[in-house]
Amino acid sequence: MSPVPPSSSTASPRYSFLEVALPSDKAHQFPLALLSP
Repeated sequence: MSPVPPSSSTASPRYSFLEVALPSDKAHQFPLALLSP
């Protein structure tokens, strides 16, 4: 398990599970739009 970048961790803990499941580059690209209210 590689540590996630601090920028992603502080962004939102809602999609932290997506960060683990997906590559870091994609993790902060689409989950933001998907889970954004």
